[in-house]
Order: sequence, then C-alpha cells, then structure tokens
Amino acid sequence: MLNSMTGFGRGECVTSSRRYVCEVQSVNHRYVEVRSRLPKRLGALELQVLKTLQGRFARGRFDVTVLEELTGERSCKLHLNRPLAHAYLDAVKTLQSELGLAGEVTLELLLSQSDLFGLEGEEPGAADADWSAVKTALEGAMNALAEMRQKEGGELEAALLGHMDLVEATLETIAAR
Repeated sequence: MLNSMTGFGRGECVTSSRRYVCEVQSVNHRYVEVRSRLPKRLGALELQVLKTLQGRFARGRFDVTVLEELTGERSCKLHLNRPLAHAYLDAVKTLQSELGLAGEVTLELLLSQSDLFGLEGEEPGAADADWSAVKTALEGAMNALAEMRQKEGGELEAALLGHMDLVEATLETIAAR
C-alpha cells in the first residue's frame, strides 16, 4: 500500500501541572527535515524531538509545534527582569544617540522583548523533566499523522489503479480498431 507524504497529526498529554499539545505537519521531501517550534523553556528538547521523528519516518519535511499551558490551581507569579529592562532601555537610547535617530523608546518596544519575563520558580534547564509528557504528546501526533498518510495513500493508490484501468481499456479499444 502507498503512503502519502502529506498529513497532519495532533497529540496531547495532560499532567498535574501542565497540558502539552503537539502538532505535526508533513509534506513531501527527499530526506527527513524537521522544523520545530517549542516554548523557550522547552528549547532543550529540540534534539530529542528530531531524533524521535527520524526514528519513525524515513522521509518528509515536518513542522512540529509544541504548546504548553499551565493547568490546575497552581498560583503563578510573573517575574520581570528589571535589570535587563533597564539595560535594553539604555542600549536603545545609546544607539539612538550614536546614530542620530529620531523617535521615542516606547513601552511596547520593551514589552516585545520576550526574555524580560518569566514565571517565577521555573528554570530553563527543567525541560528534561517534561520530556516524558512532551514525548507522549509527540507520539500521539505521529500516530495520527501516520494514520492520515496511510489513508491518503490508499486513496491515491485507488485513484492510480482507476487511471491504469482507464489506460488499459483505452489501449484495448485502440488495438481493436
């Protein structure tokens, strides 16, 4: 049976404190190429995501998106890195002065710097502890993707066989004439 190279799969895993959603899209490609988008906190898992996909599929270009959201009644405290905010402001003002640029440094500009904010008590290296849940969500997405690729491949095979039957019938008609 044929397998299509295009498809989409979605998987999810819920733990006591978080919900992970993984989406995988694939298109035709000669080799395995993986582009992943993970939350900054989970960036260390990118290589494991790549290896997991390479272990499952022989070819294709994959776009992997992992979403993470906090669940439960856990209280969250947002932490602002004030020294870094001041450093950004000073750097922008210095650059503005050196280059003779007009304009104002706005709050929106500072708020667009994602590394100024974080959740208190979360460490960037803690991603390894989340791998089990992320992997469960990823495997669910890969299973759904494989199922979709197989279903679409079956439809492609049926269409090709239908076209081959039409070609054979046409050849028989031509030979009879």
